[in-house]
Amino acid sequence: MPVALAGECDTTHVGDNVCVVGYVRRRFFRSGAGVTSRTEVMADQVISMRRRANVRKSVSRVIEHLSADLEI
Repeated sequence: MPVALAGECDTTHVGDNVCVVGYVRRRFFRSGAGVTSRTEVMADQVISMRRRANVRKSVSRVIEHLSADLEI
């Protein structure tokens, strides 16, 4: 799935394995064939998988937020 990021990401390079934290957005476009759509991830964070401690922290925060939202 394509990832959209506002600005530049200096910590990763093309081909790197990454952890992306964000939300899914579906965009609609008018084209010659009618209306088409694209789904992408709007990234709040893009973390190289080589930075395992940072990935663990981010995933833990996401789990905490989801647990609070779901009242688990």
